[in-house]
Amino acid sequence: MALVVDTLVVCQIVYWTASGAAPGVAFVVSLLVSLLVAVTALRHTQPRHRPQWRLIVAGATVWIGSLVVVALRSVVTGSLGDWSLSALLSLLAYLMTGTGMAGLARKEGMVRDAAVWLESIIGIVGFLLLWWIVSGPSLLAQGMSFRTVVANLLPVGDAVLVAGGVVLLGSRTARDLSSRALVGAVMMAVVGDLLFGAYSAGRIGDTPAQAAPALWMVEFALIALGAVLARHDAGAPVSHVSSAGIGLLVLSLVGPGTALAIAPVLAGWQMPVSTVVLVLVGTAVMTVLFVHRLLALVRRIERQSAELEATARTDELTRLPNRRAGSRLLEEAIAEATQEGSPLSLAIVDLDHFKLFNDSYGHLQGDRLLRAAGLAWSSVLGARGTIYRYGGEEFVVILPGDGPPGAEEVLALMRMATPKSQSFSAGIATMAPGDDVESLIGRADASLYAAKAAGRGRTIASA
Repeated sequence: MALVVDTLVVCQIVYWTASGAAPGVAFVVSLLVSLLVAVTALRHTQPRHRPQWRLIVAGATVWIGSLVVVALRSVVTGSLGDWSLSALLSLLAYLMTGTGMAGLARKEGMVRDAAVWLESIIGIVGFLLLWWIVSGPSLLAQGMSFRTVVANLLPVGDAVLVAGGVVLLGSRTARDLSSRALVGAVMMAVVGDLLFGAYSAGRIGDTPAQAAPALWMVEFALIALGAVLARHDAGAPVSHVSSAGIGLLVLSLVGPGTALAIAPVLAGWQMPVSTVVLVLVGTAVMTVLFVHRLLALVRRIERQSAELEATARTDELTRLPNRRAGSRLLEEAIAEATQEGSPLSLAIVDLDHFKLFNDSYGHLQGDRLLRAAGLAWSSVLGARGTIYRYGGEEFVVILPGDGPPGAEEVLALMRMATPKSQSFSAGIATMAPGDDVESLIGRADASLYAAKAAGRGRTIASA
């Protein structure tokens, strides 16, 4: 890793400060060192990711080979010459690299609700609009030579890279350093290609175009760093949206419009009406897609919030309301009975000799008994009352509208429905003026202890 960074720094310094053949040599050295490190690192990548990384590094090899040929020609002859064939090889490299990134994402799986197709479309449209602003009309105006056709095909390769980066950001490896390095490489490649496209279209001169090879050096260094970092195990899978992914979507959305606005001012470029219309229409389409994505995220958050709220109210074992939720239900029942002047009874039910059952049959069977009892008693109650788990083998039954006789009738039905021929003890308390949750529970609990003391398997109502 240090070799890649040190080489990149030195070669960048030489590239920007030296003259003659030295910048071209620095460019070639930087690319070859990055390739050497990436190929060496393949032996240490995680086995499950090795085929995908081999494809990525193979793409980088083709890519670097095509660039080195042009760079060496420039060093020897002082001119880029015909770079059309090298550009075609770069297209193949784009396809291999983008496919490898998508393969990494597919291997680890996508995060929940990841809309990779929608996000990929936004990213691709945003990039293609930027390319059109930078070089599209000018390249088309040069005629239909082979070089022009190839130059117009290059954005297709970049679009494949953008799609691969978006898919990777939507995967469970989005926060891995190796994945971030790959996405960074994609960004360097795209910006470098935009600058080269502007140079090929005659939009910028030699000096600004020098930034393109400098960005390509950073791109391949990042690929090499990604291959080195891929030897480490991925962290815990994430289930939230990548901030880098959202940033890429926002950049795709605002980038074309911003470029359209500032290019005439800063660079003096004349924008045809057709370009303005195309950017406006493309931005509108992306905005609709972006809003749709945001609405999907909002719905996901609402759904997760509802799920969390339901989980917080539910006993994990029996799926009945838990003690916290049951206390609120009891508070509401007391308030309603007080307001309407209607009776309200409460019973605490305790499975008899539950510890002995656990010791005899095991805790798994004990859990099954609790679940089955909760389900059976809930079915008996129906709309007549509510049952929640109070703790351990104790349950609380809320019976609005029932006095002691009605409550005892309901408990008799529950007793008959108790699974595995088990019995229970129960204590009943009927609400009196001034009762609150604590006092009502306290009187029912006292009745429960009286039922246990009397021999269990019975129901006792408080006086």
